[in-house]
Amino acid sequence: MPRLLETVGSAKPDWNSGNAIHDGNMVLGLVALNAGNVPQARKYLLQAGKSPGSPQVNFFGPNMTLAQELAKKGEKQTVLEYFALCRNFWKMGGTKLDQWASTVRGDGIPDFGPNLFN
Repeated sequence: MPRLLETVGSAKPDWNSGNAIHDGNMVLGLVALNAGNVPQARKYLLQAGKSPGSPQVNFFGPNMTLAQELAKKGEKQTVLEYFALCRNFWKMGGTKLDQWASTVRGDGIPDFGPNLFN
């Protein structure tokens, strides 16, 4: 487990805990995907979506890099579940999440624009 996620489990939650949970799981998912372990990548994407949020992701929205890569692999259901989880903390992202979900349901890959950052 990366140090980022270890600190979340051992420290008192603060404003940055949601970033650590989301980003740590996203990185683990990308590593798993790069290793060819799609089931593990799916698991990490859903764990990232269970973040309690933070000032950054609540306002700007989460990094969609892992979601995009899984969508490219045809993991439509997992990506849609992740979007649903993101609604819990990204209240202002409803319109984007609706558009992206519609694109994924139509077997497309959304244009995540500024929500892709490496």
